[in-house]
Amino acid sequence: MQAVLGIDAAWSENNPSGVALIVERRGRWEVVAVDRCYADFCARQGDKSVEVLYPNKPDVRSLLAAATVFCDGLRPCVIAVDMPLSLDPIRSRRIADNAINAAYASRWCSTHTPSSARPGQISDVFRNDCAELNYPLRTQRFDGFGLVEVYPHPALVELAVEPHRLEYKYANRRRYWPSLSNDMRKESIFRVWDTILDHLECELAGVRNSLRHIDRHTEPKGYEDAIDGLICAWVGRCVIEGRAMPYGDDRAAIWVPLPRDHWVSTQ
Repeated sequence: MQAVLGIDAAWSENNPSGVALIVERRGRWEVVAVDRCYADFCARQGDKSVEVLYPNKPDVRSLLAAATVFCDGLRPCVIAVDMPLSLDPIRSRRIADNAINAAYASRWCSTHTPSSARPGQISDVFRNDCAELNYPLRTQRFDGFGLVEVYPHPALVELAVEPHRLEYKYANRRRYWPSLSNDMRKESIFRVWDTILDHLECELAGVRNSLRHIDRHTEPKGYEDAIDGLICAWVGRCVIEGRAMPYGDDRAAIWVPLPRDHWVSTQ
């Protein structure tokens, strides 16, 4: 058995972060839990001794404790996070960001530019906390256990075999479809989400069922964050299976799944 904790980490403590946990049992990967923020994820496992005092603050110990309860004592071997991470202080664009842009800018998957303010200390504290808990940042090679940085946009174009970035960010719906009414924009976003879930369901059993407790009509941003958490967890699976590669150097790297024609699925 193996488990992966995927986190769509916000770059500030003002916004929630999607979390997803997947596990492999007898060669079959399935979703164990997914939620729209740290506190909700920890609360759902039922152990009242595991809690997050600040809903949007990444408390690695609490997250791992909750994940271990969900997995009946099994600790995740990978923490896959959508947030800039580095062994050096992050002040501006990294070699990793430029490497992703060189490979994926033509597919509209350029990275955002990190800075000392965003994600700033959140990234440093998260990386240090993971290292103290024996999850070192993996930048060039994955040795069976550790922390990896991932990025959903290029991961999705490889998963869906699409020429360009999927337009699935709820906040950008007006920009995607300026001529449509707001209701039609929402329905268009929902269709893209359904496409993403269809692809994820081929890789992870129970994807749709795991999201049933989040109403995408009333909590669209939370639903989107949960999807991103699932994407992060899936990329972590790809890292374990050797079907993802790092873009960057020995200080920071973003792991992206290989093109589909390089995959050998174990699902």
